[in-house]
Amino acid sequence: MSGATYRFDEAERLEVVRKLEIAGTSYDPALSALTEAAASICNVPTSLVTVLDDATQWFVAQVGIESTSTPREHAFCDVAIRQPDELFEVPDTLLDPRFVSNPLVTADPHIRFYAGVPIRPLDNHAVGTLCLVSDTPKDLNDFERNALRRLGLVAEQLFRLRIEAQSEHRLRVSAIDGLAHDLGAPLASIRLTAESLATQSIGGLAQRQVEQLAIFAKSAEALVRELRSVGDPMTGPSASTDIVDLDVLVNEVVATLGTPERVSTNVLPIRCRIDPWVVIRSLSNLINNALLHTEPDSQVVVHSQAKQGDLLLTVQDDGPGLPPEVDLHIRTYGNTEHIPPIPELGLGIIVAHSLARTYGGSLRLESRRGTGTRLTIELPGVVLTEPAAG
Repeated sequence: MSGATYRFDEAERLEVVRKLEIAGTSYDPALSALTEAAASICNVPTSLVTVLDDATQWFVAQVGIESTSTPREHAFCDVAIRQPDELFEVPDTLLDPRFVSNPLVTADPHIRFYAGVPIRPLDNHAVGTLCLVSDTPKDLNDFERNALRRLGLVAEQLFRLRIEAQSEHRLRVSAIDGLAHDLGAPLASIRLTAESLATQSIGGLAQRQVEQLAIFAKSAEALVRELRSVGDPMTGPSASTDIVDLDVLVNEVVATLGTPERVSTNVLPIRCRIDPWVVIRSLSNLINNALLHTEPDSQVVVHSQAKQGDLLLTVQDDGPGLPPEVDLHIRTYGNTEHIPPIPELGLGIIVAHSLARTYGGSLRLESRRGTGTRLTIELPGVVLTEPAAG
């Protein structure tokens, strides 16, 4: 793109900023490393990666300054992004009439030097800059200018990758939401029909099959709700509540399994205020995971504890156990993209943990190779009635 032919279009530029979805976000280690490198190479106290929306200049990475934003009307970068092919440099702000009365010059941080290279993730409009700031005048040498430009290209590539990832994520969520929508109505119809038939005294095997169908349909509807929420693994469902009998609900979950005879339960007859879907999906995922990784003649045990209003639901097996890396995945959930994939970490564990987090809870792992696995879902404050001691 030639600077002479560049046409600044704020609406198009803001659309790129929207796709980036980074303004106002938290610490990014890769971008922070760029600011540290830029400040060190160019021998200045402050370096920033900025993104400008319609009203605010956001610092998405910075070194040498604590604030996270400034009004766009005061931003030096607002000038820099309007000439996206050029490195914009102000050797001494007190000698430049555009900035001599700028509040960032006349007051803290008392900017005297600025240099910024525009960041254009889609090769058109600049969303912000990688910039240098100092409270003393400075002239960059050729080596420093070249280094700043090259670091700016790295920031550009990081932004481009982020936009691509966000686009893929939106497509995935849209596809999952469409699937969930298509399945929802037929499953509701099946459940309602089965529940209606179950109230009639048809007797014998047919009665039991109808009851089973109602349970399966209810579980499938819960799965559809799960699909809607886990399209974004970082967000769970909104916590809704109902009063449920825990032992009855757990027995319903076991009844939906392909091999219920392999599951034994020791669940307290307590009442809980909770979305039954959380229990159904969490247990279904953990039990199925245990059944998958244990011998056909082994038993999976489900038991519960109630402690001062908190519910602990445990799924225990005598399988091969899980490596310690799985526990690291659980404990660092939300940042697991930095950990290599682990074959034993099934979707069931991730889903169960996500659901537990909906209620401010957690998933605790106790496992060693060759000794089996205990996974405990901890849900605080959901128990209404606890069994009498004795």
